[in-house]
Amino acid sequence: MSVPVLVLVLLCCMVIHPVFASQTGAEEEWTIEDMMEIATVNDVCPSSDGTKVIYTVIKPLINDTKSEMHSQAYEKRLDGSKPRLLLAGEVSTSSPRWSPDETKIAFLSDSSGTNNIWVVPSGGGEATQVTNTETPVISFAWSPQGDTIAFTMPKPPTEEQIKREEEKNDRTVAGENPPMITLWTIPAEPGAEPVKVAGGDCSVTDFSWAPDGSSIAFSHQKTAEISDLDTMDISVVRLSDGSISPLTTAIGPKGNPLFSPDGTSVACIAGPVGSTTFSNYSVYIAEVDGDNAVRLAPTYDNFPTLFGWSADQSFLWFTENRGEQKKIGMLPVDGSEPEYFGPPDGNVLSSILDTNAHMIGFSWENATSPDEGYITPADSFSPIKVTEINDCVRSLPVAETEIISWESSDGLRIEGVLTYPLHYENGQKYPLIVNIHGGPVDTFYETYYSDVFPLPILSSEGYAVLRPNIRGSSGRGIDFRMANVEDWGGMDFNDVMNGVDYLIDEGIADPDRLGIMGHSYGGYMTDWTVTQTDRFKAAVSYAGLSDLISFTLTTDAEQLIPDYLNTNVWGDYECIKSHSAIGSVKNVTTPVLFIHGEADTRIPPSQAQEMYTALALQGVPTRMVTYPREGHVISEPKHRMDYWQESLDWFDKYLK
Repeated sequence: MSVPVLVLVLLCCMVIHPVFASQTGAEEEWTIEDMMEIATVNDVCPSSDGTKVIYTVIKPLINDTKSEMHSQAYEKRLDGSKPRLLLAGEVSTSSPRWSPDETKIAFLSDSSGTNNIWVVPSGGGEATQVTNTETPVISFAWSPQGDTIAFTMPKPPTEEQIKREEEKNDRTVAGENPPMITLWTIPAEPGAEPVKVAGGDCSVTDFSWAPDGSSIAFSHQKTAEISDLDTMDISVVRLSDGSISPLTTAIGPKGNPLFSPDGTSVACIAGPVGSTTFSNYSVYIAEVDGDNAVRLAPTYDNFPTLFGWSADQSFLWFTENRGEQKKIGMLPVDGSEPEYFGPPDGNVLSSILDTNAHMIGFSWENATSPDEGYITPADSFSPIKVTEINDCVRSLPVAETEIISWESSDGLRIEGVLTYPLHYENGQKYPLIVNIHGGPVDTFYETYYSDVFPLPILSSEGYAVLRPNIRGSSGRGIDFRMANVEDWGGMDFNDVMNGVDYLIDEGIADPDRLGIMGHSYGGYMTDWTVTQTDRFKAAVSYAGLSDLISFTLTTDAEQLIPDYLNTNVWGDYECIKSHSAIGSVKNVTTPVLFIHGEADTRIPPSQAQEMYTALALQGVPTRMVTYPREGHVISEPKHRMDYWQESLDWFDKYLK
């Protein structure tokens, strides 16, 4: 694949940022307010000649009446010009995408009261609103011809539902009117009317245009509920007559469709029949006019996400976890082994190809550099930094972070990410906080700035922080990902404790000042751990599971525990009970702080309430803080600052 001459000129003139750029600055301590200055870059879309880029910046917006994550979309020429907002004002803008000829930019904005699609000329000009829907647009894509835009949005309420709500006579009946996502098309011009092309009888999750614009491949499931993920399938809708046909019946649940450049086939991700959250997922290429599907070579973790075809159709681009890193990879269509493109370390947060597959835009961070946007030619990994949104924190000190490993009690090698105290001195012992991730298929990356709890603050306060990727984590293949099946609270617990012992033996952790925390499954592990040992002097359980029986019957992810424990409440009740922290709550002596969102449907706040009440009635030091409007992740900035402070105060009280 040839690189445009102009890109080569840019590469010669601009600074190619090394992956491990050291960061130095005044030894000033981090504060929670400093953490609120950190922004996230998303939707980094380069032009095909590499001379300009569009992207989204997400930052906290805090004032007397607001506390929200605010997104703004920009266009920037890479000639030293300042970036320009696509739509001025305090409105939210996001998801910018080039038109196929790159003369226009479509984006989402809530300036009309809900997310709608807008279009603005590249280089400046007046933005015009294309859609005018009362339900928010979720995602969209230009047709290859640039005259039409396809988009998804929730199924609109019926007239009867609207009338009932206005009359305060509305209700919800369990199992009826489940949420659905629908697929529409609309001419890319103001005042046009959208046409629904799919959804309503199923829920659309993703889609891809055929190169001639005649059809759309879309993935769908029974409803938008997370419990219906195992019903995922792919169909193709012909826009001329609205006819819909399945892509192929030769493989199991599938999603992430991508039409090939020649329009003859669709690439997708598929799992085995009866897929679970930890299943082995493979990449297939299925013929559009036939039922033949070819399975490509397995990727490292068997858990890839596709984001494009190469221009010559010889391979597919994907991202995937590999150990404590997320990388961009190339999967050949001839069945040969995948190759990993880059970067060599850190975490790729998003990846997008330009319209001609010549350039890749991505956001990235590692243990010494905060999140920024980058672009690179698609034929060689030569990243150019295109944003400077986090320069405001680059003068603040960075504690050392490294990947470590230890042997668990059964001989399995476990890896984790260790962040040292900011002013670490060899030979001195420090209070240690173990932070356990959710999932359980999540992964801790080799990063410093982004985490459930802000590492810079903990390291500034003199804590060492261990983020273990215990068995069940992604990044080490299907066998490791399934290693905690039927064993929650078993060897995964031993993985944690053996990691703690390793750091004690290394002379880093003070055995008398140990703390533990975690979110979601990490909250489960926190609850479970304090019922199994009194070695931890403080714990913070954030959106944790304490009672797997009541959790299974109240969560929107009711298949999670049956998948992992291979049984259900009416099958082997005692098995599920035996893996629940609440059953051993009488053993707890560790002071525990519970953090939970009041609107969490994934892990209802009653899970924290059960554990909190049981500890309070026994006289164990405990505290429970819940946040209105918040779901499974605390997202409002003022709430986030508060729970950070609550957690820090809790650890300071018992570990210092």
